[in-house]
Amino acid sequence: DWVLAVGAEGRTWDEPGRANRSTIGGVVRVTGASRQRGRVFQAEAAWTGMYHRAAFEGTLQGRVGVVRIAPRVRLGWGEGIPLQLGFPLGGDEGFPGYHLGERRGDREAMLGLLMTLPIRGPLLARLEVAAGGTEAKTGRLVDAGWTAGLRLGVGAETPVGPVRLEYGVALRGRNALFVRLGRWF
Repeated sequence: DWVLAVGAEGRTWDEPGRANRSTIGGVVRVTGASRQRGRVFQAEAAWTGMYHRAAFEGTLQGRVGVVRIAPRVRLGWGEGIPLQLGFPLGGDEGFPGYHLGERRGDREAMLGLLMTLPIRGPLLARLEVAAGGTEAKTGRLVDAGWTAGLRLGVGAETPVGPVRLEYGVALRGRNALFVRLGRWF
């Protein structure tokens, strides 16, 4: 299913070291989803009196023999955005080797590839490789903002949704355990 949403957005926020802010503006969002995989495409643009923000996330799915492959891309751009609207590297799925919400910036570019292999019944082996970066207060992503990572683990489709236990390693000695119970909305 595809959904187009157009609306108004009002927001007020408080950030450390900055005056309280409030603004109003418009937002447009296009979302594509499937029953089996949830959200597979989302593009969003918000234009307010205080900030501008655009984001895109898309994923595909295919097979090579019994291995399922799912490439994923995320792009984000913001100008004057509040801290809480910054782009965390990897979004809701996170980035291999980093904790969820880490590496937040007003620009993001990320490319990932997930490979899953059925083990037995609903149990799957999962391997994800990713590269990407975030930057704050710059006009472009620069070398210092880029990283790469790898996450390996197991997962299963259960009555409460997907269950995952994975361990990720990233450049510069970063690593993190990733546990997910159910689907994030």
